[in-house]
Amino acid sequence: MKGKQLLFLAPNLEKAKLIITDLREAGYEDDQINVIANDQIPLEDVPQSDLRHGSDLMNAAKRGAATGGTVGALAGLLFVAFPPAGMALGGAAILGGAAAGAGFGVWASTLIGVSVPNTEIKEYQEAIDRGEILIVIDAIDHDEVERVKGIVYDHHPDAVIRTGEK
Repeated sequence: MKGKQLLFLAPNLEKAKLIITDLREAGYEDDQINVIANDQIPLEDVPQSDLRHGSDLMNAAKRGAATGGTVGALAGLLFVAFPPAGMALGGAAILGGAAAGAGFGVWASTLIGVSVPNTEIKEYQEAIDRGEILIVIDAIDHDEVERVKGIVYDHHPDAVIRTGEK
């Protein structure tokens, strides 16, 4: 089942720690909580973001698969239309080209995506640079989303919580 993500900014590390403590007490594991902050803020005892949340790895992989698959299918189509050295090629050449292209596209794009900041958190970057803390929580269903919102609003009533897909 595809879950939800909740994203919000905590004004400082102290507030973020209070929220994270309550989330842990409510049964959330550290792998469901991801904290993103600027380099000047020490995050030694809070769950830091993993590659999925901190980099553009997942989005890059999706783009690479789509682009590589398309280019590979077109290359396979060219091989079918103009077979080399009189070879008879069928639909398998198109499928093979698409699969090979998608594989290469994922590999090449993730090499780049792992070093690029996550595009989904771009709107928060200015606040992160100012010292606010972005917290990303992986939730499962609507009831869980509402429970997390209650915990966050207890400590940070004016938080703006955005919900997205995992």
